[in-house]
Amino acid sequence: VGADENCVLEVKDLEPNEMYIFAVAAYSSNGKLIGDSIGETTKPILAYPPLSTATARAYLIQCAFQTESYMLSKKAFQPLWDYFVSAPCSPVADAEIVSISSSLIISQYRLIPDAVHHASPNLLYLFLRSIFIISDICVSDRALFSDSVSF
Repeated sequence: VGADENCVLEVKDLEPNEMYIFAVAAYSSNGKLIGDSIGETTKPILAYPPLSTATARAYLIQCAFQTESYMLSKKAFQPLWDYFVSAPCSPVADAEIVSISSSLIISQYRLIPDAVHHASPNLLYLFLRSIFIISDICVSDRALFSDSVSF
């Protein structure tokens, strides 16, 4: 690669959870090492497996929240919620509904067992953390259900 060009190097097929050290060397057009040595080596770098879409979305929710981009957090949260939680089905006859008024209906959301079973502990932690983040945003927006109840 010529000196005036940008060089990007992509390293493929690394083993996850293995440490790697990188260094750069420059060679002349006739193959002679320039500077008589390679450059400084990096500190050891741990190779991570690629992040799942759900994990990347959970990190996006967290970063958006930390930078006060609450709308982005909310947008990123909904698909993550849909991944783990099934939509409430129609009311079941034997379901117990606790209510302070006859107009209050509590939807029965349930976790999707296969999604939970196949998720890593880290992703489950991030999902739970995302629920708290969205709840915090709703508290600041005064958008919790309890904020709409009047006595």
